[in-house]
Amino acid sequence: MARRRKHSPPHDPIEAVRLRAEEEELYERFRTLKTAEVFEEIMRKFHDYVYKICYTRLRSRADAEDATQEAFMALWKRRQTLNAPTLSAFLSTAARHAASERLRKRRKDPTSDEGLDEARAREELDPLELEDAHRLNHRIWWMVARMSVEDQQVIRTHYADGINSAALAKDVQLTAGAIRQRLARALGRLRELLCDAMPELFETPS
Repeated sequence: MARRRKHSPPHDPIEAVRLRAEEEELYERFRTLKTAEVFEEIMRKFHDYVYKICYTRLRSRADAEDATQEAFMALWKRRQTLNAPTLSAFLSTAARHAASERLRKRRKDPTSDEGLDEARAREELDPLELEDAHRLNHRIWWMVARMSVEDQQVIRTHYADGINSAALAKDVQLTAGAIRQRLARALGRLRELLCDAMPELFETPS
């Protein structure tokens, strides 16, 4: 007999009432006490519930687990101003939002399978070209990881997160021109690293 997941809707109406009462009591304790101990109890009780929502959208265990943690962190950050009717209502909304954000970033990340699938559709890559593109993208981001923290931040923020220079400038309190200069310098250094590691990328066809 298959084991039922935690927080699965029960068939027994009496059990449903009991679980709803437990959820209300836990939610009230969290809103009143706002302690890490109660928060951890919520995470244990609702982890499977939130994970299932995230996995249904993302179809990736790693991404779903990350989105699950982000949904719980949203609950922790909002602990002072919670006004959702129930815990499950807040967490289901937070889970869908976290999963949607990960999907958006995945489409903009050239190293993701989804990003490569879109590139394949646009450019009609054959399977061998797609495999080469996948390896190249991972190699490029591996080289980015070897750069300074400042260079990594400006490259990842612009290309992986899709944040433009003006928006990033507001976050770090610099001008958009300064951000563009940082990005240009970072790309120049990345080009040097790639030229040393993968000179074939820069060879002129004869």
